[in-house]
Amino acid sequence: MKFIINLLLSTAKIITFTVIVCLAILSIFQPMYILKENEISITTRLGKIQRTESLAGLKYKIPLIENVQIFPKIILRWDGEPQRIPTGGEEKQLIWIDTTARWKIADINKFYTTIKTMSRAYIRIDAAIEPAVRGVIAKYPLLEIIRSSNDPIQRLSNGVLTPQETKINGIYKITKGRKIIEKEIIHIANNNTKDIGIEIVDVLIRKVTYDPSLIESVNNRMISERQQIAEEQRSIGLAEKTEILGSIEKEKLKILSEAKATAAKIKAEGDREAAKIYSNAYGKNVEFYKFWQALESYKAVLKDKRKIFSTDMDFFQYLHKRN
Repeated sequence: MKFIINLLLSTAKIITFTVIVCLAILSIFQPMYILKENEISITTRLGKIQRTESLAGLKYKIPLIENVQIFPKIILRWDGEPQRIPTGGEEKQLIWIDTTARWKIADINKFYTTIKTMSRAYIRIDAAIEPAVRGVIAKYPLLEIIRSSNDPIQRLSNGVLTPQETKINGIYKITKGRKIIEKEIIHIANNNTKDIGIEIVDVLIRKVTYDPSLIESVNNRMISERQQIAEEQRSIGLAEKTEILGSIEKEKLKILSEAKATAAKIKAEGDREAAKIYSNAYGKNVEFYKFWQALESYKAVLKDKRKIFSTDMDFFQYLHKRN
């Protein structure tokens, strides 16, 4: 009985020791690893790529023989240092450009073969984006860089922009603008990174700072441009005012003309009716009609008169006639 107990204890010790040894081996050599959703791994053997893993879960490797490196699968951010760049065109004005970008690992095999580490990746991105920014910015005038559209100039132009147009009524009209310039930078930067497995998703001009020597001239230009826009708006307003007043005057003359025509028509009808009445009255009693006409004439001629020197005239026959 004692022998059996000792045997069981010995077996338990052996099992415990074996488990401890296995755990130690797993801890030291790590034949398994967990890959997260936002990660991608590459497995190499003696420096050569064996396989890549992009699906999350528990993954395996051969201890001591295979090596695993894990990289982010998400879109990453890059922030560049502000650069002092001269603008294009005739102005050649110095400005400070601060850019930011987003990028991702597009081809893990190319990325690992050419770069291998994230720190070197950022160095290569610096070398790809910063020259692209300098080259593109140096091609365009200042207003092309700081503007994204021609609004409100677009409303003032009343036309479609042609490649030959650069100014409208003395106001500079952009042909591309900041968004197009940013796309041009992205295109050049991607050409610089396509061989290393990196894709530049977008580049944004985060901030444009004028050089101290440029601030006064920029302020003067902004004031001048806004004054020109204000003058254009006032001109449009005056033209509309003139048009409205002309329309009102035309309508007024039309109404007066129609009113005069209506009044003349009514007066003519009244005169015709009065003549008809007088004619009828005259036909019924000629003497009374003459008497009545004479009285109406006296009212008009002798109004506010106090003295009559003679009534022998036929006109006053009804005044001195006794019978």
